[in-house]
Amino acid sequence: MESLNQAIAKGVPIGGTSAGLAVLGEHVFTAEKDTVTPEEALANPYHENITLSSDFLKAEPLANLITDSHFSERERMGRLTAFMARLQQDGSRESVRGVGVDENTAALVTPEGHVEVVGSGGAHFVQSENSPEVCRDGEPLTYRDLKVRSLHRGDTMELSNWSSKDVEAKTLNVENGILIP
Repeated sequence: MESLNQAIAKGVPIGGTSAGLAVLGEHVFTAEKDTVTPEEALANPYHENITLSSDFLKAEPLANLITDSHFSERERMGRLTAFMARLQQDGSRESVRGVGVDENTAALVTPEGHVEVVGSGGAHFVQSENSPEVCRDGEPLTYRDLKVRSLHRGDTMELSNWSSKDVEAKTLNVENGILIP
């Protein structure tokens, strides 16, 4: 890990697919106790299989961000929002950001935080606008006013101000463990 952080500090490009993508943000779903389905995560954001860690890598544009791979193919929006809710609830963060990347797709990020999406799928950028309303062990998640931008080949995003000239944000709500677009 230390050698990766030294390489990042020197400006060496890094990347990853699948689990390699999942460790690029400041926050990581470690999968120490196996995976968790989106349905399980939404039904209980403190499900025993949700193991989160922070500060693995130090890439400034990816600060306060969690990533997830195989995103659309495995319908992981619910899982990502549960991870974000937990990070916000447990860490007293005002806001948390998440990025879900589809298979055969990459979100290329410069050291300044400029993103361009390449490949055949999408990269989905999610930001919390409010703290979760219900994020407790054994209870379904309620988390409102998440802003989602789904970018595709050639679309760009600025992580510094979480904006895109190409794609407008859509609102996503989670109510009683159900995603409501």
